[in-house]
Amino acid sequence: MSIFKFKFFDVKQSDAPMRVGTDTMVLGASIDVFGKSYGLDVGAGTGVLSLMCAQRNSKIEIDAIELDGLASKECAYNFFQSNFSQRLTSIHLDFIEFDTTKKYDLIVSNPPFFQTGLENEDQRKSNSRHERSLPKALFVEKVSGLLDQHGDFWIIVPYIDVEGWVDVASSNNLKLNSQTNIRGKQGASYIRSILRFSKLPNNIIIIDLTIRSVSGGYTEEYIDLTYNFHFKDLRKNV
Repeated sequence: MSIFKFKFFDVKQSDAPMRVGTDTMVLGASIDVFGKSYGLDVGAGTGVLSLMCAQRNSKIEIDAIELDGLASKECAYNFFQSNFSQRLTSIHLDFIEFDTTKKYDLIVSNPPFFQTGLENEDQRKSNSRHERSLPKALFVEKVSGLLDQHGDFWIIVPYIDVEGWVDVASSNNLKLNSQTNIRGKQGASYIRSILRFSKLPNNIIIIDLTIRSVSGGYTEEYIDLTYNFHFKDLRKNV
């Protein structure tokens, strides 16, 4: 059994097509959950983003939607084993078919974003990684319809795709409020961006984040960002 240990919960990831990675860690640690009441995690996988949000907000209730059946069961298991189980719900469903009268003041997603190149021969991994399983335009349109007027929508995407996401969001009444550009290593090019959208205009905040130093150890900024989640002491690897 594969377990990823966090400080305050464990994530079983034996059956999910995609395991906990750096993208999830930086997104989950960056999301502002202050004052939020109802969350929606799209493409929840193991449920790790929901668990990270629930850890920092003792009142938020989160629905976690996952298309893959085994991953959805694993998500439900991880929720049940956590101290936040009463506030987290795993839903096995195609997000586009999700029908509810709820409005969410927080929507989060680590979406499938690979559009080109050879797809993984493992169909489940391919579905979790490639945009064809959740087309960008349909995805953002659905998100906009479910997002409260004062809510926030957070995603992590390839840096080279930021402009496309901003354009699609804009056409669905969602405005970019913040952008965190991420380098995998000092001196390297940006590889990812965390984007926060809302329906209300605001000044755009742009932040830089570097995961590893030139020597290969974690940077202080990454350690500080993820300190409340990582079970291991990352400073030993600096």
